[in-house]
Amino acid sequence: MIFTWISKNKCHWPVRVMCHILQVSSSGYYKWCRNTPGCQMSAQEVALVEIKAIHAEVKERYGSPRIHQELKKRGFKTSRMTSRLVVDALNMAIQRRMPGEGILTHSDRGSQYASDHYQRVLEKHGIQCSMSGVGQCWDNAPMESFFASLKKELVNHEDYETREEAKTSLFEYVEVFYNHKRIHSSLGYLTPSDYEQAL
Repeated sequence: MIFTWISKNKCHWPVRVMCHILQVSSSGYYKWCRNTPGCQMSAQEVALVEIKAIHAEVKERYGSPRIHQELKKRGFKTSRMTSRLVVDALNMAIQRRMPGEGILTHSDRGSQYASDHYQRVLEKHGIQCSMSGVGQCWDNAPMESFFASLKKELVNHEDYETREEAKTSLFEYVEVFYNHKRIHSSLGYLTPSDYEQAL
């Protein structure tokens, strides 16, 4: 009954404050939310609230590995590296660009890229797999450069409330801005789409 009331009033007061005043644990409330169909928070929203709480508790000193461990200690089931996301991204790229055979795709040595699922999609479309050498950080330098730009130019300035909001923002950055409007010094100050057309 208390957790139901908290769930209905979370838009008016912070969950942690209500839990403190009502003398119930916030982790108990989040656990209840994950297991209660009537709860007005999705599992991801609950996890996001807890991540922000942990981040504040440790005065923003923890990175993702320590926050992940804190989440596990509090009973959250998270951070699974499955092939679904990378296979979906690969399929989207194939459908949009319709590459012929002779294409090379590069990744790090993550389990999702080495999975049978991902490798079967590559084989089906005649795409050659390239993976970083063990301990060879420079193999991924172009992608690390992209992620640095993504963080500096977008993510560090945003505070996403939902996963959908983040997906929409990232899609706009990559598909609209980065590929078609942003000029790149490494391409002679052309956009990637202009550079590709020039070839």
